[in-house]
Amino acid sequence: MRRADIVALPYRTRPFGTRASGAFSDAVQLGKPVVATQSTWAGRLVADNDLGATFQEGDVAGFVAAARTVAADYETYR
Repeated sequence: MRRADIVALPYRTRPFGTRASGAFSDAVQLGKPVVATQSTWAGRLVADNDLGATFQEGDVAGFVAAARTVAADYETYR
């Protein structure tokens, strides 16, 4: 996790709609931007706190776009 630049959390809405993620918590504590699925616990926190970008579950192009958004403006999300 320490060597990661961006943390990808492509969790499915079920069961992660309301569940916490240790990987998400670690990423935030280390100041790592996160790309997460919308409608998950992590995705809502990412969107609400400008911690990275989100994408819709199953949308591969949306995932790639979210990752590119974070990479293009990396310092904003750290």
